[in-house]
Amino acid sequence: TFLVTSRLADRLRRYAAEAEEHRKKTEMLYLMSKEILFLDRQEEIGCGLARLIAEVFELAGVSLWDERKARISHVGNDLVPEQEVRAATSHGRRDWDLERGRFVRALFIGTRTVGSIGLTCYPGNCTLDLPTFDAIASLTAIALERSHSFLAETNAEAARQSEKLRSTVLDGLAHA
Repeated sequence: TFLVTSRLADRLRRYAAEAEEHRKKTEMLYLMSKEILFLDRQEEIGCGLARLIAEVFELAGVSLWDERKARISHVGNDLVPEQEVRAATSHGRRDWDLERGRFVRALFIGTRTVGSIGLTCYPGNCTLDLPTFDAIASLTAIALERSHSFLAETNAEAARQSEKLRSTVLDGLAHA
């Protein structure tokens, strides 16, 4: 009876620890999604997003390739090489090495590739697993696409204002 009780207690402790770890990861993903909404739209999205990911998940390095802008942003000291991050975009692949705490993946919106991301954990302190990494990648892809939409909207408004000004000037010249 003691042996059965001991095994059951061990199983319950393991289950409680897993549940607590899952809660912490969910909390970090929620924090990331909330903070994405407050990123400064005047700042380059890649830099702010890479910094946010590194801070929230306590990572040694984040490399973020923005396919549309053809620009990479880095934060941290231990980075996935740029060629490897960019190659993930062109090949649409996902690589990970749980032992070394390195993750590389293409970022998708639907079936369209918008970039790629490379994450590196501190040695011996990797809190990421594949589902969390996939969730980070999804949130990052959405944030990149949102930034591109804001930029397109701003450019369209500037063109509209420019056209309005041009029309006003031409009308003024015609009546002069």
